[in-house]
Amino acid sequence: MNGIILIIACLIAGKAVTAAITCKKEFIYSLNRVAITIALPALILDKVHSQAFSLEAIFPLLSPWILFFITIGLVYILRIFIPMSRITMGTLILLAGTSNTSFVGIPLIQAMMGTEQYLGIALWIDQSNFILLFTLGAFIADFYSGEQVSIIKNLKVLLKYPPIIALILAFLLKPFTYPEFVTYTLEAFGSLITPLTMISVGASLALPSNKKLVGYLSIGLIIKLILLPLIVLGILLFIYASPNVYINQIVLMQAGMAPMVIAVIIALEKGLDGELASIMTAIGIPLSFITVPLFYYLII
Repeated sequence: MNGIILIIACLIAGKAVTAAITCKKEFIYSLNRVAITIALPALILDKVHSQAFSLEAIFPLLSPWILFFITIGLVYILRIFIPMSRITMGTLILLAGTSNTSFVGIPLIQAMMGTEQYLGIALWIDQSNFILLFTLGAFIADFYSGEQVSIIKNLKVLLKYPPIIALILAFLLKPFTYPEFVTYTLEAFGSLITPLTMISVGASLALPSNKKLVGYLSIGLIIKLILLPLIVLGILLFIYASPNVYINQIVLMQAGMAPMVIAVIIALEKGLDGELASIMTAIGIPLSFITVPLFYYLII
Protein backbone atom coordinates (compact mmCIF):
# COMPACT_ATOMS: atom_id res chain seq x y z
CA MET A 1 0.00 0.00 0.00
CA ASN A 2 2.87 2.38 0.78
CA GLY A 3 4.20 1.90 -2.75
CA ILE A 4 0.83 2.79 -4.31
CA ILE A 5 0.60 5.92 -2.16
CA LEU A 6 4.11 6.91 -3.27
CA ILE A 7 3.15 6.51 -6.95
CA ILE A 8 -0.02 8.59 -6.49
CA ALA A 9 1.95 11.28 -4.63
CA CYS A 10 4.57 11.40 -7.42
CA LEU A 11 1.87 11.66 -10.12
CA ILE A 12 0.22 14.56 -8.29
CA ALA A 13 3.58 16.23 -7.70
CA GLY A 14 4.49 15.94 -11.38
CA LYS A 15 1.22 17.50 -12.47
CA ALA A 16 1.48 20.24 -9.85
CA VAL A 17 5.04 21.17 -10.78
CA THR A 18 4.32 21.46 -14.51
CA ALA A 19 1.30 23.64 -13.77
CA ALA A 20 3.68 26.20 -12.28
CA ILE A 21 6.50 26.14 -14.86
CA THR A 22 6.75 27.11 -18.53
CA CYS A 23 9.50 24.66 -19.58
CA LYS A 24 7.36 21.50 -19.26
CA LYS A 25 9.05 19.53 -22.06
CA GLU A 26 12.54 20.31 -20.76
CA PHE A 27 11.52 19.28 -17.25
CA ILE A 28 10.14 15.93 -18.42
CA TYR A 29 13.15 15.34 -20.65
CA SER A 30 15.57 15.99 -17.77
CA LEU A 31 13.75 13.58 -15.45
CA ASN A 32 13.73 10.88 -18.13
CA ARG A 33 17.42 11.35 -18.88
CA VAL A 34 18.39 10.97 -15.22
CA ALA A 35 16.15 7.90 -14.93
CA ILE A 36 17.49 6.22 -18.05
CA THR A 37 21.20 7.07 -17.63
CA ILE A 38 21.60 6.78 -13.85
CA ALA A 39 18.68 5.25 -11.92
CA LEU A 40 17.75 2.35 -14.24
CA PRO A 41 21.37 1.30 -14.99
CA ALA A 42 22.10 1.35 -11.24
CA LEU A 43 19.06 -0.81 -10.56
CA ILE A 44 20.13 -3.27 -13.25
CA LEU A 45 23.72 -3.42 -11.98
CA ASP A 46 22.37 -4.13 -8.51
CA LYS A 47 19.43 -6.50 -9.06
CA VAL A 48 20.45 -8.40 -12.21
CA HIS A 49 23.92 -8.96 -10.76
CA SER A 50 22.43 -10.46 -7.59
CA GLN A 51 19.60 -12.41 -9.28
CA ALA A 52 20.65 -16.00 -9.91
CA PHE A 53 19.99 -17.05 -13.50
CA SER A 54 17.97 -20.25 -13.91
CA LEU A 55 15.79 -22.00 -16.45
CA GLU A 56 12.82 -20.22 -14.88
CA ALA A 57 14.08 -17.01 -16.51
CA ILE A 58 13.64 -18.35 -20.05
CA PHE A 59 9.89 -17.78 -20.31
CA PRO A 60 10.09 -14.24 -18.85
CA LEU A 61 12.86 -13.42 -21.34
CA LEU A 62 10.88 -14.84 -24.27
CA SER A 63 7.53 -13.32 -23.26
CA PRO A 64 8.02 -9.87 -24.92
CA TRP A 65 8.94 -11.55 -28.22
CA ILE A 66 6.00 -13.97 -28.10
CA LEU A 67 3.60 -11.10 -27.45
CA PHE A 68 5.09 -8.98 -30.24
CA PHE A 69 4.41 -11.69 -32.83
CA ILE A 70 0.91 -12.20 -31.40
CA THR A 71 0.34 -8.44 -31.77
CA ILE A 72 1.31 -8.61 -35.46
CA GLY A 73 -1.24 -11.39 -35.95
CA LEU A 74 -3.98 -9.48 -34.09
CA VAL A 75 -3.43 -6.32 -36.13
CA TYR A 76 -3.61 -8.27 -39.40
CA ILE A 77 -6.82 -10.00 -38.28
CA LEU A 78 -8.40 -6.66 -37.32
CA ARG A 79 -7.35 -5.17 -40.65
CA ILE A 80 -9.77 -7.59 -42.37
CA PHE A 81 -12.70 -5.88 -40.63
CA ILE A 82 -11.34 -2.36 -40.03
CA PRO A 83 -9.59 -0.50 -42.88
CA MET A 84 -6.22 0.94 -41.86
CA SER A 85 -3.15 2.25 -43.67
CA ARG A 86 0.30 0.70 -43.49
CA ILE A 87 1.41 3.62 -41.31
CA THR A 88 -1.42 2.93 -38.84
CA MET A 89 -0.67 -0.80 -38.84
CA GLY A 90 2.99 -0.19 -38.11
CA THR A 91 2.15 2.23 -35.31
CA LEU A 92 -0.30 -0.20 -33.66
CA ILE A 93 2.16 -3.10 -33.89
CA LEU A 94 5.05 -1.05 -32.48
CA LEU A 95 3.09 0.58 -29.63
CA ALA A 96 0.86 -2.35 -28.66
CA GLY A 97 3.65 -4.89 -29.17
CA THR A 98 6.10 -3.34 -26.71
CA SER A 99 5.52 -2.50 -23.05
CA ASN A 100 6.57 0.25 -20.67
CA THR A 101 8.40 -2.31 -18.56
CA SER A 102 10.82 0.14 -16.93
CA PHE A 103 9.33 3.61 -16.37
CA VAL A 104 5.93 2.22 -15.37
CA GLY A 105 6.62 -1.49 -14.92
CA ILE A 106 9.36 -1.41 -12.28
CA PRO A 107 7.68 1.13 -9.96
CA LEU A 108 4.27 -0.55 -10.27
CA ILE A 109 5.69 -4.02 -9.58
CA GLN A 110 7.59 -2.71 -6.57
CA ALA A 111 4.43 -1.03 -5.29
CA MET A 112 2.13 -4.04 -5.86
CA MET A 113 4.42 -6.85 -4.73
CA GLY A 114 6.41 -5.08 -2.05
CA THR A 115 9.37 -7.41 -2.53
CA GLU A 116 12.82 -6.94 -4.03
CA GLN A 117 13.63 -10.66 -4.17
CA TYR A 118 12.45 -11.22 -7.74
CA LEU A 119 12.91 -7.73 -9.14
CA GLY A 120 15.71 -9.13 -11.31
CA ILE A 121 13.05 -11.08 -13.26
CA ALA A 122 11.19 -7.84 -14.01
CA LEU A 123 14.46 -6.28 -15.17
CA TRP A 124 15.24 -9.25 -17.43
CA ILE A 125 11.86 -8.81 -19.09
CA ASP A 126 12.56 -5.09 -19.36
CA GLN A 127 15.91 -5.60 -21.07
CA SER A 128 14.50 -8.25 -23.40
CA ASN A 129 11.79 -5.73 -24.28
CA PHE A 130 14.40 -3.04 -25.06
CA ILE A 131 16.39 -5.42 -27.28
CA LEU A 132 13.14 -6.31 -29.07
CA LEU A 133 12.30 -2.62 -29.58
CA PHE A 134 15.65 -1.70 -31.12
CA THR A 135 15.82 -4.79 -33.37
CA LEU A 136 12.51 -6.26 -34.53
CA GLY A 137 10.57 -3.17 -33.43
CA ALA A 138 12.81 -0.81 -35.39
CA PHE A 139 12.60 -3.18 -38.38
CA ILE A 140 8.78 -3.05 -38.24
CA ALA A 141 8.87 0.75 -38.01
CA ASP A 142 11.12 0.96 -41.07
CA PHE A 143 9.12 -1.59 -43.03
CA TYR A 144 5.69 -0.01 -42.48
CA SER A 145 6.90 3.57 -42.95
CA GLY A 146 8.57 2.71 -46.26
CA GLU A 147 12.07 3.60 -45.05
CA GLN A 148 15.16 1.56 -45.84
CA VAL A 149 15.78 -1.02 -43.11
CA SER A 150 19.11 -0.45 -41.31
CA ILE A 151 19.81 -3.34 -38.96
CA ILE A 152 23.42 -2.25 -38.29
CA LYS A 153 22.33 1.27 -37.35
CA ASN A 154 19.68 -0.05 -34.97
CA LEU A 155 22.16 -2.41 -33.30
CA LYS A 156 24.63 0.45 -32.81
CA VAL A 157 21.92 2.49 -31.09
CA LEU A 158 21.06 -0.51 -28.90
CA LEU A 159 24.66 -1.08 -27.79
CA LYS A 160 25.03 2.59 -26.80
CA TYR A 161 21.89 2.52 -24.66
CA PRO A 162 22.88 2.90 -20.94
CA PRO A 163 20.55 0.18 -19.55
CA ILE A 164 21.88 -2.33 -22.10
CA ILE A 165 25.48 -1.42 -21.19
CA ALA A 166 24.54 -1.93 -17.53
CA LEU A 167 22.99 -5.32 -18.35
CA ILE A 168 26.20 -6.49 -20.07
CA LEU A 169 28.32 -5.27 -17.14
CA ALA A 170 25.98 -6.95 -14.63
CA PHE A 171 26.51 -10.33 -16.30
CA LEU A 172 30.27 -9.82 -16.68
CA LEU A 173 30.58 -8.92 -12.99
CA LYS A 174 28.46 -11.85 -11.73
CA PRO A 175 31.51 -13.87 -10.60
CA PHE A 176 32.56 -10.99 -8.34
CA THR A 177 31.03 -9.65 -5.13
CA TYR A 178 30.48 -5.91 -4.97
CA PRO A 179 32.18 -4.00 -2.15
CA GLU A 180 29.68 -2.71 0.41
CA PHE A 181 30.04 0.92 -0.70
CA VAL A 182 29.25 -0.05 -4.33
CA THR A 183 26.11 -1.93 -3.29
CA TYR A 184 25.02 1.01 -1.14
CA THR A 185 25.58 3.50 -3.97
CA LEU A 186 23.75 1.35 -6.54
CA GLU A 187 20.80 0.87 -4.18
CA ALA A 188 20.63 4.62 -3.53
CA PHE A 189 20.67 5.51 -7.24
CA GLY A 190 18.31 2.65 -8.10
CA SER A 191 15.77 3.85 -5.53
CA LEU A 192 15.35 7.02 -7.60
CA ILE A 193 13.61 5.14 -10.42
CA THR A 194 10.09 5.34 -8.92
CA PRO A 195 10.00 9.05 -7.98
CA LEU A 196 11.76 10.15 -11.18
CA THR A 197 9.61 8.15 -13.58
CA MET A 198 6.30 8.68 -11.81
CA ILE A 199 6.84 12.46 -11.52
CA SER A 200 7.64 12.43 -15.25
CA VAL A 201 4.48 10.44 -15.99
CA GLY A 202 2.41 12.81 -13.86
CA ALA A 203 3.86 15.79 -15.71
CA SER A 204 3.03 14.15 -19.06
CA LEU A 205 -0.61 13.29 -18.35
CA ALA A 206 -2.98 15.03 -20.78
CA LEU A 207 -6.20 14.36 -22.68
CA PRO A 208 -6.00 13.73 -26.46
CA SER A 209 -6.87 16.69 -28.69
CA ASN A 210 -7.58 14.72 -31.90
CA LYS A 211 -10.93 12.94 -31.61
CA LYS A 212 -10.49 11.32 -35.05
CA LEU A 213 -7.98 8.86 -33.64
CA VAL A 214 -10.34 7.45 -31.01
CA GLY A 215 -11.11 4.31 -33.05
CA TYR A 216 -7.48 3.32 -33.64
CA LEU A 217 -6.60 4.41 -30.09
CA SER A 218 -9.25 2.04 -28.73
CA ILE A 219 -7.94 -0.82 -30.87
CA GLY A 220 -4.38 -0.29 -29.71
CA LEU A 221 -5.23 -0.02 -26.02
CA ILE A 222 -7.59 -3.01 -26.07
CA ILE A 223 -4.79 -5.11 -27.57
CA LYS A 224 -2.17 -3.74 -25.20
CA LEU A 225 -4.00 -3.55 -21.89
CA ILE A 226 -6.57 -6.35 -22.19
CA LEU A 227 -5.96 -8.93 -24.94
CA LEU A 228 -2.21 -9.46 -24.45
CA PRO A 229 -2.36 -9.93 -20.66
CA LEU A 230 -5.38 -12.21 -21.15
CA ILE A 231 -3.33 -14.31 -23.57
CA VAL A 232 -0.47 -14.48 -21.05
CA LEU A 233 -2.94 -15.43 -18.32
CA GLY A 234 -4.22 -18.24 -20.57
CA ILE A 235 -0.66 -19.45 -21.16
CA LEU A 236 0.05 -19.41 -17.42
CA LEU A 237 -3.17 -21.28 -16.59
CA PHE A 238 -3.22 -23.89 -19.35
CA ILE A 239 0.17 -24.19 -21.08
CA TYR A 240 3.12 -23.22 -18.89
CA ALA A 241 3.56 -21.65 -15.50
CA SER A 242 6.54 -21.35 -13.20
CA PRO A 243 6.23 -23.15 -9.86
CA ASN A 244 7.17 -19.76 -8.42
CA VAL A 245 3.99 -17.66 -8.31
CA TYR A 246 6.00 -14.42 -8.03
CA ILE A 247 7.56 -15.02 -11.44
CA ASN A 248 4.13 -15.67 -12.98
CA GLN A 249 2.82 -12.45 -11.45
CA ILE A 250 5.73 -10.43 -12.81
CA VAL A 251 5.39 -11.88 -16.33
CA LEU A 252 1.65 -11.13 -16.34
CA MET A 253 2.06 -7.60 -15.01
CA GLN A 254 4.84 -6.70 -17.44
CA ALA A 255 2.74 -8.04 -20.33
CA GLY A 256 -0.08 -5.66 -19.42
CA MET A 257 1.97 -2.50 -19.02
CA ALA A 258 1.14 0.56 -21.13
CA PRO A 259 2.96 1.36 -24.42
CA MET A 260 6.51 2.56 -23.88
CA VAL A 261 7.67 6.16 -24.27
CA ILE A 262 10.75 5.23 -26.32
CA ALA A 263 8.51 3.44 -28.84
CA VAL A 264 6.82 6.81 -29.41
CA ILE A 265 10.20 8.38 -30.16
CA ILE A 266 11.01 5.63 -32.66
CA ALA A 267 7.57 6.03 -34.28
CA LEU A 268 8.23 9.76 -34.72
CA GLU A 269 11.75 9.24 -36.06
CA LYS A 270 10.67 6.55 -38.53
CA GLY A 271 7.70 8.49 -39.92
CA LEU A 272 4.87 6.45 -38.44
CA ASP A 273 1.73 8.03 -36.96
CA GLY A 274 3.37 10.04 -34.16
CA GLU A 275 0.09 11.50 -32.93
CA LEU A 276 -1.53 8.08 -32.52
CA ALA A 277 1.61 6.79 -30.80
CA SER A 278 1.69 9.73 -28.39
CA ILE A 279 -2.00 9.43 -27.51
CA MET A 280 -1.70 5.67 -26.94
CA THR A 281 1.04 6.32 -24.40
CA ALA A 282 -0.62 9.34 -22.77
CA ILE A 283 -3.92 7.48 -22.26
CA GLY A 284 -2.45 4.00 -21.79
CA ILE A 285 -0.24 4.88 -18.83
CA PRO A 286 -2.98 6.08 -16.46
CA LEU A 287 -5.31 3.26 -17.61
CA SER A 288 -2.59 0.70 -16.84
CA PHE A 289 -2.68 1.77 -13.19
CA ILE A 290 -6.17 0.22 -13.15
CA THR A 291 -5.79 -2.77 -15.50
CA VAL A 292 -2.41 -4.10 -14.29
CA PRO A 293 -3.49 -4.46 -10.62
CA LEU A 294 -6.66 -6.25 -11.79
CA PHE A 295 -4.60 -8.88 -13.63
CA TYR A 296 -2.20 -9.10 -10.69
CA TYR A 297 -5.02 -10.09 -8.35
CA LEU A 298 -6.24 -12.73 -10.84
CA ILE A 299 -3.13 -14.82 -10.29
CA ILE A 300 -2.40 -14.41 -6.59
